[in-house]
Amino acid sequence: MCGIFGVIEKSKVDKKKACHALNLLSHRGPDNTSFFWSNGIFLGHTRLSILDLSEKANQPMKFGNLIIVYNGEIYNHLELREKYLKDYEFKTSSDTETLLYLYHKLGRECLHLLNGMFSFAIYDRVNKKIELFRDRFGKKPLYFCKKGDLFIFSSEIKSILYYLPNIPEINKKAFMEYLTFWAPLPDETFYKEIRKLPAGFYLSYSLRERRIADYNSYYELPLKTDHSIFSKTKEDLINEIENLLLSSVNYRLLSDVEVGAFLSGGIDSSLVVSMYSTLSDKKIRTFSIGYSEHKRYDELNYAELVAEKVGTEHTSIVVTKEDFIEASERILDFLDEPVSDPACIPTYILSQKVKEEEIKVILTGEGSDEIFLGYDNYFKVLDFYLLQNSLDKNLKEKLLGYHEKQRNLTREWEFFRRAFSDEIIYRSNGENFTDFQKVCLLREVLKPEKFSSQEVLYSKFPAIKSISNFSLLLSFIDLKVWIAEVLMTKLDRMTMAHSVEARA
Repeated sequence: MCGIFGVIEKSKVDKKKACHALNLLSHRGPDNTSFFWSNGIFLGHTRLSILDLSEKANQPMKFGNLIIVYNGEIYNHLELREKYLKDYEFKTSSDTETLLYLYHKLGRECLHLLNGMFSFAIYDRVNKKIELFRDRFGKKPLYFCKKGDLFIFSSEIKSILYYLPNIPEINKKAFMEYLTFWAPLPDETFYKEIRKLPAGFYLSYSLRERRIADYNSYYELPLKTDHSIFSKTKEDLINEIENLLLSSVNYRLLSDVEVGAFLSGGIDSSLVVSMYSTLSDKKIRTFSIGYSEHKRYDELNYAELVAEKVGTEHTSIVVTKEDFIEASERILDFLDEPVSDPACIPTYILSQKVKEEEIKVILTGEGSDEIFLGYDNYFKVLDFYLLQNSLDKNLKEKLLGYHEKQRNLTREWEFFRRAFSDEIIYRSNGENFTDFQKVCLLREVLKPEKFSSQEVLYSKFPAIKSISNFSLLLSFIDLKVWIAEVLMTKLDRMTMAHSVEARA
């Protein structure tokens, strides 16, 4: 895991300023800092050494007319070498070199072969272009800014802010999205001139024309149910899922350093740790966090039961209210912009302990509930969709007229209103303020009447309109909004604050 930073200017790049901006990412990669600098371009990299710990695997890495800076892990890179790159002579055992050669051979088509988490930039010195890429589910961050003839990209906003001549204005649209979804949706950020590359997207910047020449998606989630599953038995499906999960965990053990695991005691992390134990002949290091107060949130006893059953070398830490408040101040430097997930704080504290124990890589069960519809809330929402689907148009209009006269601020009232109005009912697991609540809260400040969270979802993810299966719709929205923009942001920033790579 690493930090990447780049600047393209018509005039000569300010090397000293660019190096300082790059050093702001040193927590993402404390093992090495290097850069390529030539006239109007600067490409920088801070490295956390995970695969091939030698200096040869440092970045920026060059091959022919190509230079790459890359953040992430390609779990299937050895398979890709064997299948596609037998005619290349490798100098390292790093996935960076694999990725560079794949792009050299296949161009953007190589993206469809990658099993992993990544954001990377490739500079083509002959064709005078730089291309940026982000993984399918937004696990690794990538921000960019186009201002006149200046183009900047970075793993974190702070480096872009430092290099810009002025701090951009606040983006009120991003603020409204934050109030609803817990984070701005792509490609918005809290800064007007700074954008984030959406998950599953690429961007191509032309140095000759000084413009973004191409900006598009290379991956989309399946939008229809695979009906072949209905011909399979329950036992067949369970075996298929188990094999997929075992394969998924096994891929994430690819490392030249020790791999630990977060263990909350819940189903997700307990399953990951149990599967890890069947795949490894070494004693696994696991880590849990609990609370000295608010015991109903404390699950250390469940985590310790799993650790004892599996036989891990387990570390539990208990935090106080004072620890929590102190950490809440420190995390602000690493978030760069508001993310409304309170779990940022325990994740930050636990990652600090992992760092102290000299573990660089950690497995986590983050995001599993959303894929398997594991929360009660999903089934409550599905009841509203069934209601919406069972009423004819005339009855809905009459019910809506009566319902509007009983207006209140509850979530239940809002869901009934959406059902009667034929609106999209579910707007992510993290939905906070409804549009009506924002009107009441901010009427005199931002005139939020113009903001529609439904229209935001439709404009950002138009595929939502074509999904007729309600269960698929809920999971689609959460993979695009809740997981990509909240959970993965939290996980990346809070673990990388301590130079720890989390594999979800």
